[in-house]
Amino acid sequence: MPTLPRDLIAVCALLLTVLASLEVRASGPAWRQIPIPKQDYPEFDSVVVTSKKAYDEFLSKTSKPKDGWWNDRAGFEKALADAKIDFEKQAVAFVRHGEGSSSVGVEFRVLGVRAGRVVCELSRTEPPENEDLDADEATYCFALVIDKDRVQAVEVLLRSNRTVYLPQSQQRRFPLLLKVDRAEDRRE
Repeated sequence: MPTLPRDLIAVCALLLTVLASLEVRASGPAWRQIPIPKQDYPEFDSVVVTSKKAYDEFLSKTSKPKDGWWNDRAGFEKALADAKIDFEKQAVAFVRHGEGSSSVGVEFRVLGVRAGRVVCELSRTEPPENEDLDADEATYCFALVIDKDRVQAVEVLLRSNRTVYLPQSQQRRFPLLLKVDRAEDRRE
């Protein structure tokens, strides 16, 4: 039985590798994080916005916060504009979180995509028990652009170095699951 020369096998393997990488680049990632300012947000719920109309309504609704302030609204809007969200193919998820004290460190990271869900982790680190906590409440927001064809939900897990006592206004169940509602696309 004739055998293929090693060089031909090597060229075929290289060609398959190149083609596979081109396919990954063409489809792009299932998510990307928008570098919005991290802290000091007014009251609004975590949400996935799937259309330009809903996005404009969200911006309008949050432009006049109940408490009358927003630390860096201009930075928030600039980061969103720079993200160039294509609502035909993408949605934006806003994950908002509040803490009873600004002494608690809060970090957000994406762990990966599993079964159509972008799985994220919200990590909180409280100072040692012998240190006093600041009395000022801190609010955070994180934003992700997600591919609507490949992602059905954003799941947020909570990790903490101690028992979690969230302010009454921020209490919710974790894991938080934000679903991508494609019906909103059809209403426009």
